[in-house]
Parts: sequence; structure tokens; C-alpha cells
Amino acid sequence: MNADTTSGTQLLLWPPSGQVSTTLDSAFIPGAGPSSLSKQRMIGKRFSRLVVIREAGKNKHKKYIWLVRCDCGNKKIVCGENLRCGGTRSCGCLRDEIKHKRLHNLTGKRFGRLVVLRKSSQQRANRTAWDCICDCGKTKTALAINLKRGFTTSCGCFRIERVIETTGGKNNWNYNHHATPEDRLLKRNYAIPKKVLAKIYKRDNYICKACSKKVIRALGGPIAHHLNGWNWFKKGRSDLSNIVTICRRCHEKFHKMFGYGNNTKEQFDQFRKEI
Repeated sequence: MNADTTSGTQLLLWPPSGQVSTTLDSAFIPGAGPSSLSKQRMIGKRFSRLVVIREAGKNKHKKYIWLVRCDCGNKKIVCGENLRCGGTRSCGCLRDEIKHKRLHNLTGKRFGRLVVLRKSSQQRANRTAWDCICDCGKTKTALAINLKRGFTTSCGCFRIERVIETTGGKNNWNYNHHATPEDRLLKRNYAIPKKVLAKIYKRDNYICKACSKKVIRALGGPIAHHLNGWNWFKKGRSDLSNIVTICRRCHEKFHKMFGYGNNTKEQFDQFRKEI
């Protein structure tokens, strides 16, 4: 042991000058490569299912890598650090065996509205998926983890029904409890295809079939009126013979006189005679 007294303090130096330690192995010095002695010790050594065959150089991180043989017969290049710390224990067969043991057969089991048919041929996010059939008749592929945890319980029909149940009709935030059935019928969108409308207006030459006046677009434009009501005469909803062109003024007068819904062609003939 030597002491440095030049600065008034004593520094202990180890090993003593002139002596060299022969007990340290360079394989255990950080940053140092494996010595020939440590290489000989690694060759033939077993790490779980892997047996080291020989050194295979360095990887891109300048770490020493080794060629190993697995008990299943496969060969693999592994980093030495992964072998020593237990990060790599097989060629991959051990992981597959553990995964297979954890895999439960879900065929025939019910999860909500879904009944498992078989294991799916496709995987999602490297996880096992199962083909299921819903009570509504549709099929769906779902992950096993989502089935077990209750995240997937239907093909999607339950969610749609739930949305309709909670937000449709009287449960909707925009529902008007003071509106009459006539008001609701008036606000419904009885959409007629644009091509059909164009044929009707062109056929009637933009002339109101009630008052026989030219329809002015600036005053609301023409309106396609169903002689037999939309709500009950379903087969005539897009029938050109059941639709006529009238002006907005006559349209409002007609429905004020006969109401909305259940209208007939006879009512329109009567309306034409009275105006």
C-alpha cells in the first residue's frame, strides 16, 4: 500500500506499485472484451435451454454475441449479456409453450350475446382471436382478452339498441313534449329523389295544379304534393302519377283544411273546386 503525501493528504493506492493482480478476469471489467479464458468458459456452458457453441463476433452495439443451440435443436445468435442475465432462455420455443399452456379453449362458451365458434385464423396485435356468432345472426371476430373481460359482448347490435333506447324518442334531449302529432308529421323529412322532382316539375311546366298559376321560385318555389298521403300509400311515394306540382300558398291552404296525414286524391279534387 502506497501513500501520496505531496498535497498533505494520504491517498491509498491499490494494488501496491510494482504488483499486478492476476486474479481479476477481464470479462468482468466494464467495457473490456472477453479474454481467451472467459471464452473457453462460455463455450459449452448452459443457460436454461441454450448451450453455447462458439463466439459469433459483435453486434451493432459492439456487444459480444454467441452461437447457441437450443434443446429443441434450433440454433440462435444471442447477446452474451442476455444469456447471463436470463433475458434469453430458449430459441423461442419456451415462450410458445407457455403461451399454449395459458391458452384456454373458448369454443362453445357464451359471452353476452356472443357464442364462440372456433379459433380464428387471424391474429390482432399478436393476440389470439376467436370467431363468434351473435344472437342477431351476425358473425364477429373478437380477442380472447376482450371476451373474458366483458369488453366485447355483441357484434355491435347491443350498443346500437342502447343508443336508441337512451337517446331516441322521448328520451332525446331535443324531444318536444308539447308538439302535436300534426306538428311531428309536418316536420318529418319526406325526401323525394331530386331526379323524380325534376321530372314532376318539368311535366307540369312549373304550374300549380290547384290554382293553375305559374309557380314563382322566389316565393318558395314549387312543392311536390302527394295526392294519396305519403304515410299510408307507400307504393305511390315515388309514383309520378301520385305526385303533382302546387305552390306553397295552396299547399298550406290544403293542409289547413284537411290536416296532415291520411290525405286522399278525392280531398285534392274537392280542394281544387273550392278555391
